[in-house]
Amino acid sequence: MATAILFKNADLYAPEHKGIKQILTVNEKIIAVEDEISADLPGLEVIDLNGAIVTPGLIDQHIHVTGGGGEGGPLTRAPELNFSELVEGGITSFIPPQRLPATSVKTS
Repeated sequence: MATAILFKNADLYAPEHKGIKQILTVNEKIIAVEDEISADLPGLEVIDLNGAIVTPGLIDQHIHVTGGGGEGGPLTRAPELNFSELVEGGITSFIPPQRLPATSVKTS
């Protein structure tokens, strides 16, 4: 059976500000975004967001998943990250920095 959720009163950015909208999802996919949605679906769940901001997922283009820094000693090193911590902050994708193969590093 399909899972349908109608989110009301969402302050939507997509990515530009769209204002207060309603968002209909079915099986975790966005089906409609309108000022007003009339949906008569079996088992429809309605959630009032009360003006909460809704944005596309954020992409962190530079992240040190395994931690980083430490030039000032062990206490200055950034800790390793768990993806769940990123999701809590709105990050849905990340791009770790590229590392050069050891053979491409030149030494004097």
